[in-house]
Amino acid sequence: MLQAALDRTYSANPSEGFFTAGGLQSFGNFESTENDWVTTVRQAFEQSVNLAFIRLMRDIEQYYLSRIPDAVLKSGPTPEVIQYAIATLARFADEEGRIFLSGFYEKYYDQGEDQSLEILVRGIHPTGQRLAVIYRSIRPEARLDQFSEFLRAHMPAGSPPH
Repeated sequence: MLQAALDRTYSANPSEGFFTAGGLQSFGNFESTENDWVTTVRQAFEQSVNLAFIRLMRDIEQYYLSRIPDAVLKSGPTPEVIQYAIATLARFADEEGRIFLSGFYEKYYDQGEDQSLEILVRGIHPTGQRLAVIYRSIRPEARLDQFSEFLRAHMPAGSPPH
């Protein structure tokens, strides 16, 4: 059964839109040369073909949605359905929160304030506004000359400070 699942094929074509909680989304592959591929799940793992996995996730979602009894879907938001949805969302939020906090902890643990600020700034596309928000959030008591020095040190050469 596992071999058959790995041999299932999916298109890597990015022209199709996908509905998510955020509405209609489009996705792309890392390599544009993959856009015309029809690939097996095995090949998608080996080559990291994004669109094959987006379509695989859609199939999984449709499988689970099809398992919900019609009576539940037709009855509307009953207290039981609402409670189930809340519990499911709470589990999802807890897990996502744990993953985020774990990554945050690993990234910044045992770093001083200066090192943490540098790590944070390295992880963004620096604009004057982003740098200002970061710096003033971390060091609201800093003097104007300290703030100006920080901006000069972190703005790309020739960038406007907006």
